[in-house]
Amino acid sequence: MIAALIPPLGAAFRAPVLGRIARPLITAPTTRSMYDSPARQFVARHRAAGGRAYRYRLTWRPDDNACGAAHLTDLPLLLGTRQAWKDAAILGETEWAEVDRRGRAIRRIWAEFARTGALSHTEANDTITFRLD
Repeated sequence: MIAALIPPLGAAFRAPVLGRIARPLITAPTTRSMYDSPARQFVARHRAAGGRAYRYRLTWRPDDNACGAAHLTDLPLLLGTRQAWKDAAILGETEWAEVDRRGRAIRRIWAEFARTGALSHTEANDTITFRLD
């Protein structure tokens, strides 16, 4: 979560014992209120109107990345090149080959959904999980 980039929170998250306790106490409610609950509501409304919708959760945490599987971490997997993302802190120390491998799997699944409106896979490379609820 981007909260790790706020200096006092980042320091608290890195603390040996406190960090393991503080991080989920701060990030879980924020994630639910900002992302999870609105996404569930959107999916429900869209389906009620006759549309197809899936939610997804990014589960991949780039190597040595203070933010973890944060909002925006999916962008390098979907868009751009090694050159475009070479200095991006959000990728931490992750090698581009890993970003590319994970990104190819996600793009394949998303392209299938764009073509067919359905998903034949609900996860990719321990990177992302699609939810049908």
